[in-house]
Amino acid sequence: MSTKFTDDEWRLIFQQRTQSGLSVRKWCDSKQISYDKCKYWEKKLLRRTDPERTVSRISSFDFGH
Repeated sequence: MSTKFTDDEWRLIFQQRTQSGLSVRKWCDSKQISYDKCKYWEKKLLRRTDPERTVSRISSFDFGH
């Protein structure tokens, strides 16, 4: 899908996807939205709306040490 969405439209998309109960990949396939684009925007919006959560995810990652 080549349509460009606004931040608010992506938020609505994520809300609809969550409510669907489908996996991200299955939901994206059913809506003809690129899975990679969906994950990119999900991370991008998370960084904008909750930077602390993004930092805590990175800092709690186990690098195998």
